Amino acid sequence: LPAVFSGGATFIAFGDISEMLYQAGDQFLVITQQVAKNGETLPQGDTATINGQPAALNTGLSGRYEQSSLGELEASGVITAGEDSQSGTVEGIDPNVAPALAAFDYTDAARLTFFIGNTRVEILSNLDVEELIKIAESLTPAQ
Repeated sequence: LPAVFSGGATFIAFGDISEMLYQAGDQFLVITQQVAKNGETLPQGDTATINGQPAALNTGLSGRYEQSSLGELEASGVITAGEDSQSGTVEGIDPNVAPALAAFDYTDAARLTFFIGNTRVEILSNLDVEELIKIAESLTPAQ
C-alpha cells in the first residue's frame, strides 16, 4: 500500500463480506471482498486487466461512503489494525464495543472490480488509477 496509509486501517467482517478502510487526510482506499455468487459477472465499466484477469473500472465517481451498519456488525466486532514498518499488528478486537463508523463524501474517485478465484474484490479510492491497479495486483483473498 502507499506509505500515506501506513497509519493502519479499520477492518469489518460480517458473513462472507470483509471490508478494509484506509484513510489519510482527504485520501481514502476501501477494499471490499466477498464470495462471488454463481454466475456473477463484472459490473458495467471500462475494461481493465488485473494479473491477466478481466476487471471493470469506473472513474469520475462522486458519492457518500458509509461504513456498514451497526446491525451487521453486532455479531462480528471490529478490528483496528495499526501497521509499523515491519508488519501489521492487531491493536484490539472487542465484539461488545460499537465502533465509530466512518462516513464521508467523495469526488473524483474510481472503483475497480475484479475476481480472484471465487472472491469478488471491489476497490473504491480517490488515488490514481495506476496506483489502484498496483494495489489490486498485490491482493490475495481474505481467508
